[in-house]
Amino acid sequence: MKHYRTDTLKKWGMIEMAFLACILWHPACVSGILAETSVKYLTFDEAVGSFREEIQADYVILNGTETTLSDGEWFLLNDNIEFSKRPNVAGTVHLILGDGCTLTAMKGIHVGMGNTLYIHAQSTDKQMGRLIALSNANYVAAIGGNKSEACGNLIIDGGDITATASDYYYAAGIGGGFCGSWEKISIHGGIVRATGGDSSAGIGGGYFSDQIQKGGGSITITGGTVMATSGKRGAAIGGGFMGCGGHISIYGGQVTALAANNESHGIGAGGFDTGIPIIVQSVRAITPTDMAKLIASSPITLSWNESHDFIRSDNYYGPVTFLRGFYLRGTATPASSENIARETLVPYITGDVDKSGSLTIADVTALVNILLGKSSDAYDAIAGDLDQNGAITIADVTTLVNLILGK
Repeated sequence: MKHYRTDTLKKWGMIEMAFLACILWHPACVSGILAETSVKYLTFDEAVGSFREEIQADYVILNGTETTLSDGEWFLLNDNIEFSKRPNVAGTVHLILGDGCTLTAMKGIHVGMGNTLYIHAQSTDKQMGRLIALSNANYVAAIGGNKSEACGNLIIDGGDITATASDYYYAAGIGGGFCGSWEKISIHGGIVRATGGDSSAGIGGGYFSDQIQKGGGSITITGGTVMATSGKRGAAIGGGFMGCGGHISIYGGQVTALAANNESHGIGAGGFDTGIPIIVQSVRAITPTDMAKLIASSPITLSWNESHDFIRSDNYYGPVTFLRGFYLRGTATPASSENIARETLVPYITGDVDKSGSLTIADVTALVNILLGKSSDAYDAIAGDLDQNGAITIADVTTLVNLILGK
């Protein structure tokens, strides 16, 4: 592997040290030399809720032969590389997906409990680096745990990522292996496509995911485009078959959660079959009462950051809490836990009559048209009723103008 390290200065001889002296005599040269060996990347700052660009000077260039990604290392993908073996993340590791480059992990990437993988991109456009992770062996996740093992911590700060657990392999696309749950999965940006194997989640737990870590972990999505598909009887985002959904929080992004069939779930606890006694723990069978408790212990929090955010799930198996208001797309119906299955939830912004996602003079024009009887759109009427008295009046127009002017 090729290393770029700042401590190589210690190995220089007299000629190199003389060259260094010249650099020190002309400080303006320093930035140019560092730029040749440093690499930029994007990281998500959870404290302020936004991305920032950083520079990493100490990193290893991937060449595809790696079997262990060691603790404390930063790895850069700067070419199209294929892993023929399944690399193991040992400790805390950062992976930078270079623009225009693709990493194909033919046997996936192992991130077991107690270990952490950060995935960074260098940009947010179509050139951002790609990661394709496949699970073509029984019982292991495409990115996450091995057989009878929970996934550790996975933080995705960007990149175009596809994680596919092949059918009949009983593991998550991103998350736990067979009988494995997960610790923490966070998605802050990029494009993420995750497909679970049989009876497993797209993002979350594998088959019988409560076996290893009861109660599941946390799944947090703050941005990006996320498309998750469950395996038969799993949840697209949440638990595998007979598994708790953990704590699922969607604060932003464009999220689609698709159930594989009628036995599968969109977001929340995994699927279950009450027609046969499935022995999940060695001492007893799971009953319908147990499953009700499992669903109740799978809380789901929904919110949005940007006007273009949306959430679409085939169903929800867990108590749903809304931090910000949504409407069902194409209607004037507010979203509630009773009406959101198989609906697309879009942000509701008071005063955003023209649905642009921000308050502008165009909203005033649209509101005046409602007042004059030139528009009868039900959503517009609700968004324009700023004083919530059930009617559009000149007072609503005045309030909207004041909001736009910051009064």
